[in-house]
Amino acid sequence: MFANETNINTKHNTMKKNTLTLIAIAVTAIVAHAQSSVPLEITYDAAGNRTVRKVLQLSFATGVNNNSDTSYYVDQLQTMQLKVYPNPTKGEISVKINGLEDRTERNIRIFDFQGRILYEKSSTEQHLDIDLSAYPTGNYIIEIVANNEHTSWKVIKE
Repeated sequence: MFANETNINTKHNTMKKNTLTLIAIAVTAIVAHAQSSVPLEITYDAAGNRTVRKVLQLSFATGVNNNSDTSYYVDQLQTMQLKVYPNPTKGEISVKINGLEDRTERNIRIFDFQGRILYEKSSTEQHLDIDLSAYPTGNYIIEIVANNEHTSWKVIKE
């Protein structure tokens, strides 16, 4: 009887491992498909940070004209263009949202890398200045949601 229980436990553990492997493969395939199903053009700076992300299927997507010394991110979504600058920042960061009607609500949140919300604001303004000077140097995530469109960026505070 004891040998039979060991055999059952071994089969059960093998089945568990196989199931977990299949789940991991399925999740990897789903993520890969989701990432490849939206045609994007992504540009990176020398440090490997994403600076521009454009959805290519849009006929009105425009490039970035970065002739100044200020580093910024531009994201072209279906109904809006976002500009986040300067990045890196010493304290204040500006968010400019174009292409939305004046009364369209824009939700902006800033998170630290532990997932804590440090800043949250709903506004209809096209331009917002956010003061990060009270927070320590490091990396933060800015999330912007408007018109059911979502984008997020890494912001570096020096």
